[in-house]
Amino acid sequence: MIAALVIAGVLFYLFGRPKEPVAPQAGTPEQSLTVGGVDVGQQVKDGMASLQTALTGVTDAASATAALPKLEDVSSQLDKVSGVAGQLSAGQKAALTALITPMMPTLNGLFDKVLAIPGVSDILKPTIDALKTKLTALST
Repeated sequence: MIAALVIAGVLFYLFGRPKEPVAPQAGTPEQSLTVGGVDVGQQVKDGMASLQTALTGVTDAASATAALPKLEDVSSQLDKVSGVAGQLSAGQKAALTALITPMMPTLNGLFDKVLAIPGVSDILKPTIDALKTKLTALST
């Protein structure tokens, strides 16, 4: 019995491990999203981060009113991005879609949560609807 375990251990040692060290695969380099001197990718990342921050701070109508200028600023940023998005190559558009798409479920959840707060929908719904439209357009 002991001899069988020793033989099994030796066989596992010899054949159970990779024969060559596995080198980590280099990831694909991130697609540059700079067009006309504008880093579209960074603007979108910053805008989405600002959205999350602003939306998580909304707890009532007063905080919604305070968050409205931040949401409008993000909306303006997205307008600028949309203006140069037509100049993106097919690869850049795909990279932009890959940047936005994973964040949309989180943002949509925050949008829904905020709009469900009494009194907030009247203040933020038009801006949130415009943001959703702009983000959807940029991610397709």
